[in-house]
Amino acid sequence: MNKKRLAVIAGVISLALVVMALPFMTACAAPAEEEVEKVYEWRSQGAYVWEDPSQKSMPMWCAKIAKDSGGRIVITPYAEAEIIPTSEILEAVGKGVVALGQGQLSYYSGSYPVLDSVCGYPYTFVDTPECSGECVYRKLFSSGLNDVWEEALEPANVTVLTHFSWGEYPGLYGKEPINSIDDFKGKRMRLNPPFDKLFAKVGAETLWIPGAEQYMALKLGTIDIASWDCTAYRSMQWYEVAPYYYRPNLVDHSIGWLGINLELFNSLPDDLQKVVRDAGEWYSLWYLENATYIESAWVTENQEELGYQVWTLDPAIVDELRAVGVEVLEEFAEQDDLCARATAILKKEFMGVE
Repeated sequence: MNKKRLAVIAGVISLALVVMALPFMTACAAPAEEEVEKVYEWRSQGAYVWEDPSQKSMPMWCAKIAKDSGGRIVITPYAEAEIIPTSEILEAVGKGVVALGQGQLSYYSGSYPVLDSVCGYPYTFVDTPECSGECVYRKLFSSGLNDVWEEALEPANVTVLTHFSWGEYPGLYGKEPINSIDDFKGKRMRLNPPFDKLFAKVGAETLWIPGAEQYMALKLGTIDIASWDCTAYRSMQWYEVAPYYYRPNLVDHSIGWLGINLELFNSLPDDLQKVVRDAGEWYSLWYLENATYIESAWVTENQEELGYQVWTLDPAIVDELRAVGVEVLEEFAEQDDLCARATAILKKEFMGVE
């Protein structure tokens, strides 16, 4: 074989090797693509109008989660009925219509009876020298009470992110003084469970309407006494239609709720689950310091300027309401096992009785 022919064969072989190597050379030369982290875009449905402090503070909470997650969770908050009505929030969260819900779990006690206890049965979530404020919040978890609520919510595909305190509740706003327990008889009172049961026992006509409708209902005489937390004078100008605010309240801490779709939460990476949980606890403690007690003091301080009166109920009225409250709690315990377990915890851990 002559040299010329050998050179041709060598050239062909070299070319073939180059062609075969091209894909590998290209792959090595191409820059590695960075893995793009998933961004979660959620909607949160609140139960209250934008003027309510708990709703007004939602954008701040959403911004904190966006920051702490490095932009991987983006939440758009909505106020009462902007997507769905308050009465359907729990179901909507469970079905994924919205990712998160905020409000009062006792609204859904018709389907989940134990959730009556979230709002606080009369004289349960109260401040004492031994335990107040943050201590009450943490005891919701350490006592096992939240575990009972979570057990009830699991079939709804919802889990609790956190609870927070609206403060004194129910804030009762009326048109005239209350001087005896009999003055409640025949009064049309807007109340959510379990307080509707208590006042029904002393002769009131109890009903429920959305919070945003109460101002007009008071003005038109559809109701005689409205209920909210203690912020309605400040946020919704109820002093124009209900010049009496009755104290003492039945609980010092009405428990609000922030919840999320259970399957969605479980699908999150561990680090994002921690971000959301931590932000929930942060919000609860922030709200206690920046809203709960401040709002209560505001009611006391602005009576003269705005023309309403904080009306102190006679101790005899309070004693009678307390006695009726115990009856209501005992009836609550009889509904099912979860209610019985919640009642035992409420009595032992929050009321100091067995």
